[in-house]
Amino acid sequence: MISISTNALPSLNRAGVIPFPVRLRLLSAYTRTRQPFRKLRPRPRRRRSTAIMGGKRSLLLDNNAELAIQNMANTMPTSCKELGNTALTTLGAMGNHAALEEMLKRHIMNVDNVNYKEACKMFLEIEKKNHESEHIFAVPFQLGILTCFSAGVLSIPLVFHLPTVEYFNEHFVTAEHPPTKELETALEVGSWSWNWMEPVLGTSTFLLLSMQYMRMHFQHLGVTPYTHHMKRFRGKRLADKFPQYNPSLLFAYSDSSPMYNPKHLWF
Repeated sequence: MISISTNALPSLNRAGVIPFPVRLRLLSAYTRTRQPFRKLRPRPRRRRSTAIMGGKRSLLLDNNAELAIQNMANTMPTSCKELGNTALTTLGAMGNHAALEEMLKRHIMNVDNVNYKEACKMFLEIEKKNHESEHIFAVPFQLGILTCFSAGVLSIPLVFHLPTVEYFNEHFVTAEHPPTKELETALEVGSWSWNWMEPVLGTSTFLLLSMQYMRMHFQHLGVTPYTHHMKRFRGKRLADKFPQYNPSLLFAYSDSSPMYNPKHLWF
């Protein structure tokens, strides 16, 4: 019979010399000899300090936890200006406009070797160039807003208002006028005007649905719509105007900014 020293068991076990069944028995015996059996004692449960306030029990944080929360509250950033580069670039990659503005300002500081105040002045020039000729870009949107609003408002009197319906019928439809007793309510007027308003409203609705479906297929093919095309044009214009700065950052900033300044929507 071969005797094996207990100190050599771990190395032989790792080398794989001992068969698995024998290895299991020897290791269990080795564990019992090296670590004698100890009776497990239940861990004492940590007591939470409580206080009775207004008839309700409320948990109280210990001083260390309260101090940690206070420190986190004191150092919490409240704007993109106070964020670190890692958090700022993460928000910028998600398309956050404020984060991209701050990234562009820091990039200007790095390229031009200026302080933050001077970088903000240069950023204002970039922002002004980015919104240049925005009133021309906004014309199709303004026409769309006016057209949709006018059509929606005018459709109500053209269907339910008797004088408007009679005027429209006299100049554009020339349908037979029903007896006065059949036009005493707005719903009766609508039942008469619906004879010629139904084709107009139904066809316009189907036209809008078809255009929306066509736009979806354009996007599947990678054909960019008007808004994205204009934003790409603005980004290229910024990159050509300020070649000393990173073009990808300029493109991302221009893409995240609105097509127009809301203050200049109609003026």
